[in-house]
Amino acid sequence: MNLDIRTIRTIGAAATLWFAGACGFPSPPHVTEKDLTGRWSSSTCHTVLTVDVDHTFSVKNFPTEYSAQSDAVTGKLSGQGRWYLFNDTKDVYSHTLDLKHDQMIYSLDFAQQQNRLVLEWTVGDPDDGFTCRFSQTA
Repeated sequence: MNLDIRTIRTIGAAATLWFAGACGFPSPPHVTEKDLTGRWSSSTCHTVLTVDVDHTFSVKNFPTEYSAQSDAVTGKLSGQGRWYLFNDTKDVYSHTLDLKHDQMIYSLDFAQQQNRLVLEWTVGDPDDGFTCRFSQTA
């Protein structure tokens, strides 16, 4: 059997996608702007985030810095800003909710917990920090 390099790459890419799906790496949930508007809270981080339909947000006690040495949050943000739904490409589901405050952007990931959308924010180094999980509240 004589395979050209394009065929080998295609088979390799398909195998990689199948393997990732078989190993339990779920694709991110499809998220629309309507899904994001409302009040979100994280009991772990003691944070409240309000996402408004006009692309503004307000946040109270949003952790921005973490020290692994002291195992403590060393910076918090309370204030307002603008939010954006980051789309990698138009053919791929949205990947993050980006919160822009002053010149800083904080990117929250989408995940599912018990078939409900949750927002995840990792404070500090992903290997040494901790994750705030936000659930939508009434």
